[in-house]
Amino acid sequence: MTMPQLKFTAGLTGLCLLAALGSGCRSINVDGHEIALRGEPEAFTPQNLSQASPWLPANMRRVAVLPLTATDNELATETRMQLEQLLPVELNRTEQFEVVPVTPEQLRRWTGRSRWGVTDTLPPDLLKHLQTRLECDAVIFAHLTAYRPYPPLMVGWKLHLVDARDAQIWWASDVIFDAGDERVAQGAVQFEREFQTGRVPTADPATILRSPGRFGQYTLAASLGTLQRHEKSH
Repeated sequence: MTMPQLKFTAGLTGLCLLAALGSGCRSINVDGHEIALRGEPEAFTPQNLSQASPWLPANMRRVAVLPLTATDNELATETRMQLEQLLPVELNRTEQFEVVPVTPEQLRRWTGRSRWGVTDTLPPDLLKHLQTRLECDAVIFAHLTAYRPYPPLMVGWKLHLVDARDAQIWWASDVIFDAGDERVAQGAVQFEREFQTGRVPTADPATILRSPGRFGQYTLAASLGTLQRHEKSH
């Protein structure tokens, strides 16, 4: 779908979408950083991912989502909480699982630590413990590998979907979304425009490129959108 050619002036938002009329070429200037947008948007597709089989097991229904870990241990508490809350929301939006968020307090009470990450050496009974406590079939581990809260925004996710019954990794994704890449910028703006469909828009969809929270939601939606739940019908 071709994005319409629009023109927005930089005001309080500091954001400007410029249209070169008749040229089919546009650019977004976000706080002094210009991102080229071509007439035909090229969708950004996460590439660094793997799935153990073409389709996830049909009996993988209930998934526990562990608290977020981060490469940057100094990540602001408010930022961590915001991104942490987005993950179960976006996983729910895939309509593929029953999602059970696990709080840091619960995990500390059960295991002695509030966070376990994909790069940690896990206790041998962790998955079994979660399966028993939550009656879950699988666990999502989420690790924030990169985060830049100013334009051009950047969010990196390392996500693992692990079977709680036999510890098999069914799906893994390790992708960095950099809004300085025009494909990522296109994808984010298109995501925001589609998100506003059926609503009264309160802002230009391109403002997502200076909103870390909204951009973070886009990056999770794009990552989790690569999950393949059921075999396609023929």
